[in-house]
Amino acid sequence: MTQPPPTPPDPTQWSWLDLFNRTFIGPDYTVPGTNVTLQGEQLRLGPMTPIAPSGTTTPFTLSAALATTRWDSPDVQVQLDWRYTWQSNSFATVPLAGLELVGQTKTLRWTGETLTWGTTNSVLQLWGTLGRSVPVGAWQRLRLTVDTTQGRIQLEDGGVGLVDVPLPADWSSAMGAQGRVAVLYAQRGSGNSFEQGNVWVDNLAVRSGDGTADLSSGTSSGGNIRLGGEWRFSPGAPDDAVGSDGDVWADTSGTIYQRQGGTYVSMLQLLGAPGPQGSQGPVGPAGPQGADGQLVGAVAVPLLIGADTPEEGLPLEIVGALPGGLVGYVLHGVTGVPVTVTSSSDGVTFTPVTYPLTLTAGLTLRLKRVDGTSGVSVLHATSQPVTDAPADFTVTPDEGGFLVFAEAATTTDPDGYLTVTNASSTTDSEGYVTLERTS
Repeated sequence: MTQPPPTPPDPTQWSWLDLFNRTFIGPDYTVPGTNVTLQGEQLRLGPMTPIAPSGTTTPFTLSAALATTRWDSPDVQVQLDWRYTWQSNSFATVPLAGLELVGQTKTLRWTGETLTWGTTNSVLQLWGTLGRSVPVGAWQRLRLTVDTTQGRIQLEDGGVGLVDVPLPADWSSAMGAQGRVAVLYAQRGSGNSFEQGNVWVDNLAVRSGDGTADLSSGTSSGGNIRLGGEWRFSPGAPDDAVGSDGDVWADTSGTIYQRQGGTYVSMLQLLGAPGPQGSQGPVGPAGPQGADGQLVGAVAVPLLIGADTPEEGLPLEIVGALPGGLVGYVLHGVTGVPVTVTSSSDGVTFTPVTYPLTLTAGLTLRLKRVDGTSGVSVLHATSQPVTDAPADFTVTPDEGGFLVFAEAATTTDPDGYLTVTNASSTTDSEGYVTLERTS
């Protein structure tokens, strides 16, 4: 029974990940010859062509080379999951998955058992014997790491470290700046007896040899957006001149774009159409009774001056706290045509006022304007807070029938008469006295 492939690696940790979730191989690979196809969302290398018993002793190789637009660097870590199946009969040697890294003049090649450099005769390391045992149909995870910074080549397969060798001395000169990755299935055996099987590959991923990913491509093989590239958030349509392919642009309308081939393409819409109007909610409970209000300050009382004043200025005397007087008013400044405002407490020495200025009894203001224009000057002021009138007295009879004024403040004169100090009185035509509370 065929096992399902292992869980794919995290695409945000790899520069390129292919899940083979499509019908055709497509432009991401170069496939020489035939018998390399996609089947069941897996890359199939096979069936391998059998060798005719006519003296031919050269084994066949099937391969799929990753396009240089996806990877082309000698510093690489490539990982894949693989398994094998027999085409018809079982053979003594089993199919194994291999990898190649092709440089300018030499190739690093892993056949499943042997790591070679340059030619098949230049063996860097031979693992075990040609009879390496791998169960049929069992998935194996193969990872090749070429870390040019550390100067090492490492390879593990099926969770077992198989290779750990230094880079060849001529690595840089032979590889140059390129390094094309290829997946392969090379027949094994001897004479003219070779196995006939299939190698199946899934979850092919590549990144730098130090284990870091360049995510500028921003896509997986299925074309899905994944984390990677640069994200930009800006109102309005994206600017194609900004960023590089793979970058993502999100605008305030909820549209997500991705830059492909130099142009931002709309990929999805996060915001749906507005929903219907909701029903009216229930009426909330009545709030508590508020406290009695009080009229307080901030009542604007502007003083307008529409022409020049006498040369000595226009005097304004602030008298006692009479009804309609200005005691307690606050001056805030002048707008419009400038006016010079000075004040004096003795009527002799005047000094410029500093705003805000609270007017007090006995203060004299002098307003002077001599600019000769017809504009209006506005002296801004606000009145003092106005408090509510006090409530009436609470009047109750005592045991003797006399009335008691609970809030009355009284004094007694030498003759024993009481005077209510927080009330005013009026006498009607019949001689009855009415007290009206004042505080």
